[in-house]
Amino acid sequence: MVGAAIGATGDFLERAVDLARCKVDALAIDSGARAFVGSWTQSVLVKHRLPDMQLIAGNVGTYEGARDLIALRH
Repeated sequence: MVGAAIGATGDFLERAVDLARCKVDALAIDSGARAFVGSWTQSVLVKHRLPDMQLIAGNVGTYEGARDLIALRH
């Protein structure tokens, strides 16, 4: 299994697609010190573009945030 991290700014979506072409199994959204809201938007965009990609996102501190993140699987 191979995983890779992508940032949450700039050309993150293009990098995600390139890594998918290289057959990575999972992507992690690395939001660094940024707020979760920013990585949430990027997570939605990546899942829309690469629906079968395993995605690691985090820094969830509420029930609602966890529920919304889980909903991305569907």
